[in-house]
Amino acid sequence: MNLREFFQFFYNTFLKWHAPSNSGDGQQAALESFYKGQADAYDGTRKYLLLGREMMLELAAKQLELRRDQGWLRQPKPIWIDIGGGTGSNIEAMSQILDVPNYFETVYLIDLSPSLLKVAKQRFARLGWKNVKIICQDVRNLRVADDINQPNDQEAVLLTEKADLVTMSYSLTMIPDFFPVLDLLPTLLTSTGVLAVVDFYVQNMVDIGDRNYVGDRTNRHVNYFSRLFWRAWFDLDHVNLEPARRDYLEYRFGTIECRNLRNLLLGVIPYYIWIGCPKEPPVSRNCNDKAEEMLEQIKDLSEKICDNEEQLPGIHTDMLVETAMQNLKTGLPLPAAFYQAENWAITRSKQPNEII
Repeated sequence: MNLREFFQFFYNTFLKWHAPSNSGDGQQAALESFYKGQADAYDGTRKYLLLGREMMLELAAKQLELRRDQGWLRQPKPIWIDIGGGTGSNIEAMSQILDVPNYFETVYLIDLSPSLLKVAKQRFARLGWKNVKIICQDVRNLRVADDINQPNDQEAVLLTEKADLVTMSYSLTMIPDFFPVLDLLPTLLTSTGVLAVVDFYVQNMVDIGDRNYVGDRTNRHVNYFSRLFWRAWFDLDHVNLEPARRDYLEYRFGTIECRNLRNLLLGVIPYYIWIGCPKEPPVSRNCNDKAEEMLEQIKDLSEKICDNEEQLPGIHTDMLVETAMQNLKTGLPLPAAFYQAENWAITRSKQPNEII
């Protein structure tokens, strides 16, 4: 980050007045008011503020490779949707992990800011990547062609097929009406797909209570003064840190892994990395009784979790089956262990390159 980029960032973030999204001009105008003056400095400044993106991509890539090994990915190549992808920096960063031009059939970059997408177009023109499609559109208008139920939906943007990977990098906190977006994502994701999110958050442990499906709670609690300060600070830039966003994400999807971290470079800002998938573990598509097969799979997974009693003393198959079935009956995701490749690895610390 050079001096010019710093001053662009500082002025547009802290000094310039920005129109709110409810001012009558809409969310796009609010985003443009914020990003237009700093679009060309975005990548240089955000690498210090928006931490965890590379780790999120690495964890997501490991899940894709795991699904490829199990034959769950579409053939010949998977599809990736990057929601709120802005300048496309995440897509280029993924090339350090996977061969993006050859690994993915199509990569959809979705954003509502024309200024940021202008930078993205320049980026991929320079790279010569032909499989990246840039779409300037409200994510709520995305539809998969086969799932269109409203023929009169004039604003719908049609995608050819469902995605194997959907990522959201510091975009969930910037979507005012986030409920319909999270409700839409299961229709965009295959039944064996991966959803990866990295974002800011603040939360009290009291908020999550006794939920058994949120994965690792280590370091999740944010103290009262930090919650108060960071919510007020980010509200100035229309970034919403209320816990409901993450809570609803964890309710709508199954948690494979989550990490609660702090940006030690800039005021110990809390942020999290979350890797998830559709609520129901994948079952055979030609099964006549899906509920029966789901029960059998839950029993199998429970037995695998209990195989290593040295790691989890006192855990019994019947208890895990009962917990999982109770969650399904009440519409809740299963405990995180049921979605993990290593079913005994519930909450231990892991390195980014370990498959979970």
